[in-house]
Amino acid sequence: MLVLSRKIEELIEFPELGISIEVLRIKGNSVRLGIKAHESVRILRGELQEMVNELQDHDQATVSAPAMPQQFDCQVA
Repeated sequence: MLVLSRKIEELIEFPELGISIEVLRIKGNSVRLGIKAHESVRILRGELQEMVNELQDHDQATVSAPAMPQQFDCQVA
């Protein structure tokens, strides 16, 4: 992990990705960031990504769970 210190209006650039992050405001323990990226780049807050991952894990477990065996009425003649 790279840790950087930035002041208000300073940027962090990811030139190969076309992404820049600007510090807009610092108030107490809160930092407001502005993120510029191509609209095709998906940006999520960490807690939302965790929720997405949990839903995907749940869906994957549901899909990969073995199906319940079907019951057939068999009559012996």
